[in-house]
Amino acid sequence: MIPGFPDGSHRLSTVPGGTVDAVARIHIQEAIEPMDIYVGNLPYSMRSNELEQLFAAHGTVASARVIEDRMTGRSRGFGFVTMDNPDEARKAISELNDSEVDGRRLTVNEAQAKTDRR
Repeated sequence: MIPGFPDGSHRLSTVPGGTVDAVARIHIQEAIEPMDIYVGNLPYSMRSNELEQLFAAHGTVASARVIEDRMTGRSRGFGFVTMDNPDEARKAISELNDSEVDGRRLTVNEAQAKTDRR
């Protein structure tokens, strides 16, 4: 029983073989929602595989990509990492933000949704 729901009305949906608590569904959803992470001030020599290795020390990395200039193919000095586990992602952000890699102090935070620049 959940406080505030004495009649059991917190059971919102049914699935074959039983019901799923609303609270349980929220926790399951949070556990499987990947987190996108922005990484700024990267060394220009860093490649996507190196960025992945940097974050892999803190958890499971779903993807890592250093953004490159379309014309020259050179790094633009920032990238994005996706981690499947939000707890691991938050830990990686905490430990890597303001850390130094090849003489450059990284900026690491949760990525924001892309906005229309028009």
